Amino acid sequence: MIAAVVRVETASTIARLGMAMVVAVDAPELATMAAWGGAGDTRRRHIAEAVAAAVQGEFTELRSFGANRIAVITVDGLPFCLVPGGAVSMGFSEAEEHAVRAAASARAGGPNHHERYTSLLLRMEVLRPVTQVRVGPLLAQQEPSRPVEPAEVTTWLEGARFRLPSEAEWEHLARGGAVGELTYVGPEVPDDDAWLPNVARQGLERANDFGLWGFGFEPEVCADVWHPSHEGAALDGAPRRGLGPRVVRGGAGQLYPFQGTGEWHLLLSAVRSSQATWRYAQAIRRVIGVQIDAPSR
Repeated sequence: MIAAVVRVETASTIARLGMAMVVAVDAPELATMAAWGGAGDTRRRHIAEAVAAAVQGEFTELRSFGANRIAVITVDGLPFCLVPGGAVSMGFSEAEEHAVRAAASARAGGPNHHERYTSLLLRMEVLRPVTQVRVGPLLAQQEPSRPVEPAEVTTWLEGARFRLPSEAEWEHLARGGAVGELTYVGPEVPDDDAWLPNVARQGLERANDFGLWGFGFEPEVCADVWHPSHEGAALDGAPRRGLGPRVVRGGAGQLYPFQGTGEWHLLLSAVRSSQATWRYAQAIRRVIGVQIDAPSR
C-alpha cells in the first residue's frame, strides 16, 4: 500500500466543510426504500422535481435499477441519484468473512497468499464491530470524482453546495440496500486481477440498486475523522468528529495493475483506511442531505 502522510490541517479543513448542505422537502416516502417503492411514479416525480428545484438542478428521469425506481437529478452538469434513507449494517459481516476465508482456502499455496488473504483476516478489528446504523436520504453523485490532490478537494468543497458523506452514509450508498455482499456489484470475491477493469468497463450498466457505481475504485474521502474501529460510531449515521486525517473508502484503481499484495481489499464495501495513506490522490462522491419534513411556513 502507499505510505505517505497528509497534512493534518488539510484533513481538518475538509472536515469543517464536510457536513454543510441539507435541503428540506415534504416527502416521508424517502424515509426508507420500502416507503419509496410504495409510492407511484407520479408521486416519485413530484418529489424528485421538488428536490431538483431545491438544489437548483434538473430532474432527468426515473430509471429502474434492479427492483428499484430511482430518480436521477442533474446538478451542475453531474448526474445524482435520489437515494432513500434506511438501516445499514456497517462493517465486515460474518458472511463476508466466510466468503474471503473460502477463497483463501481454495487458493492455499498460491503466490503472496499472506498479503492477498491473511493480511485482511488479521485486521478485522479495523472493520468491526458490525454496527447497525440508520441514515437519512441523500442526493448522491452516481460516480466518484476524478482523483486530485488534497488541496483541490478542499477548494472544491469551499465553493460547492455539496458535502462529504459520513462513512456510514458511504457504506449505505455502496451496499445499495444489500446485506452481507462484498462489493457494490455482489457477493463475488474480487481477487481476480481482471475484476476491476471488467467492472469499470461496464460503468453505469453495472450500477447497484441505488443507481450508483464505481465504489472501491477511487480513494473517496468521508467526513469522519479516522478511528481504528467502528467502536462508538453514531447510530444515526453522523460522522465521527475531531481533528486529524479523515476516513477513506476505496482506492483500488490507484494501485492498478495489481502486484499481488492485497490491493483488491480496497474494492470491498467494508474496507476502510486513513486519509494519511492517500497524500497524492483523493476523490469525493458529492452528496446533499435531504430532510424529509419540510419546515413549516
